[in-house]
This record gives sequence, C-alpha cells and structure tokens, in this order.
Amino acid sequence: MFLSKLIDDVLEENKALLLDFHFYRELVYKLTYIFLDREQFLFTYRPMPFLERSQFAVSGLYDYETNKKIITLNLSSHYRKFYIHHHNWKIFKFCVSQVCQHESIHQLQWQKRDNSTFVQEPIDFRLHPKNTDEEEEKNYLADPDEIDAYAHDIAIEIKFYYPDQNPYSILKHIRRKRKG
Repeated sequence: MFLSKLIDDVLEENKALLLDFHFYRELVYKLTYIFLDREQFLFTYRPMPFLERSQFAVSGLYDYETNKKIITLNLSSHYRKFYIHHHNWKIFKFCVSQVCQHESIHQLQWQKRDNSTFVQEPIDFRLHPKNTDEEEEKNYLADPDEIDAYAHDIAIEIKFYYPDQNPYSILKHIRRKRKG
C-alpha cells in the first residue's frame, strides 16, 4: 500500500521509544521527531471528553500552504497520559500509519494538479462535525480526492483486519461484515 512500508518501518524501528506511559505532549513530540527527516508530518493531540483512558482515535489534515501533514491523536480529556503497550501497539501503529498514508495521498493529489485557479479551501467536516450540515458532509465525501483516499483506507483496512482472506471476497460479502 502507499507508503505503508516506509511509515510502518519508522514506527517499528521506534517501538521501544513509544511503548510506555507518555504525557500527551511528550508522545506527539516523539512521533514528530521520528518522522522529522523522512516525511513532513506534524503530530498534535486533542483532548476528547467522550474517550476513556485506553481509547484513542487518529485524524489528519493536509495543509497545502505549508506542505505539512498534520496528524492528530484524539485522546481522553480526563487524563494527561496515554499508555502504549504490547497489547495495543498493533492497532496504534495501524491507525497512525493509515492516517499518515491518507494525508500523503492528499499531498500528492495537490502537488500533481494545477492549483492556480483554486479559490476555496476544502471543508473537512471531521474538524467541526457539529457545525456542518448533512449537505456539506455529502459534498465532502463525494469529492474525488476523498473518494480516492478513502478507497485506499478501505483497502488497507481489509488487509489489516482480514489478512488471510481474499479481498474481493470481503468486498463481495461486505454486508455480512458490517457491525450493528
């Protein structure tokens, strides 16, 4: 998959540095530092009141003006530290890698087109979900760049969650795999 070997290798090479209890700022500093020479990733964190201590989510944004890929760790607002251990390492690494790849796709999309006529910034409804109506969300998800990046996300999710199964079989029977 796109850049997965590079990103996964960087994370795996630094696994010993990342496994532990970390203050949120310390964790994003370490992640930014390990990617400093390889990619333009800037890690941040956002406290989220609905997340428990062990829960996390990863989101991202490509900033075309600075050519930076901003990766946000969404962590519990009830605590100041996050624990990465052997039991959650695989999913943590996957989530960080997936968002890094997604935003790298947007970076290449932006760099490969003529943006001299670009007028309006794209809207990322994930940043302001309560302030965005359903029509804006539909427009965002219908954007060809998002379809391209999310198709890649789906492909790597199939590879991660169903490693021993034929991906076409998974897609063919996707309704059986849906939760709830």
